[in-house]
Amino acid sequence: MRITEGGKKKLREFDFDTMSLAVPQHWNKQWTVILFDIPEEKKSARDALRRKLRDLQCYALHRSVFVHPADGRDEIDFVIQTFGIQNYVIHFRTPSLGYGEGRARAHFKLLP
Repeated sequence: MRITEGGKKKLREFDFDTMSLAVPQHWNKQWTVILFDIPEEKKSARDALRRKLRDLQCYALHRSVFVHPADGRDEIDFVIQTFGIQNYVIHFRTPSLGYGEGRARAHFKLLP
């Protein structure tokens, strides 16, 4: 048996409300960084993205920069596709957050 594309879409819609990002037990010292610059005419999508990132327990380094120690690339892709804002969001993995790393580590209770 196979799930149809329509069925997959319905499953993803259901997962949107229940998805989460857990802090890894064995962190590989890589951060997922989410950057966005969403225009004013898409303000509702921008606000919804911020709410969803907070729901996913991402930490706001800046109003338009969120981080999480888990590899959340699939989840972030799903969220930005759901809101139709793929052209305005960038996310990547990095080993350092520069001066903001101490605050992020403290937020996630990660030892230096």
